[in-house]
Amino acid sequence: MKLEFDAAKDEANVAKHGLSLAYAMLVYGAPNKITLRSVRTGEERLVDVAMVAVAGVVLVLVYVVRGTVVRAISLRWASRIERGCMNKPNKTNWKRVKAEADKPVWFDPETDPYDPNDEDAVATFWAEAEVVRPGRPPVAVKRPTLNMRVDADVLEHLRASGKGWQTRVNAVLRDAVEHGRL
Repeated sequence: MKLEFDAAKDEANVAKHGLSLAYAMLVYGAPNKITLRSVRTGEERLVDVAMVAVAGVVLVLVYVVRGTVVRAISLRWASRIERGCMNKPNKTNWKRVKAEADKPVWFDPETDPYDPNDEDAVATFWAEAEVVRPGRPPVAVKRPTLNMRVDADVLEHLRASGKGWQTRVNAVLRDAVEHGRL
């Protein structure tokens, strides 16, 4: 099983929740997680609530499964109510919850990657899992970061030119250096 996520979505998730989607597998692979199904914009999403043992915190992961790929959508700190689901004292009818939890987990063999009720299938699935790290692939020569001041309208124009604008600015500067204009 591979974990994947959009780099821009990861950056937005870090800005909003302070958590990188790279940690999604900690929740996805948690043994005592609670999984909920949610249909949003016509697509079925899964929501896992789990106590992450290494950090001792409860996190919530929203994701979709596409074939053998887990596509992380959001990772955030659990709310007070969600933390309460992790066996902390509250007003939940635990007899009813446990009765539901003892029932086999529904799964569709056509779309789900494994049967969550079959321990061997779960173990095999996770033994073959592969985590794909976010961001760009490693490069032979790492460019140093430049921090400079430019006029706001110039920066807005550059950003408006679309993805890859920094690469294009670098090409213009390189051309100026090579032709002796800088």
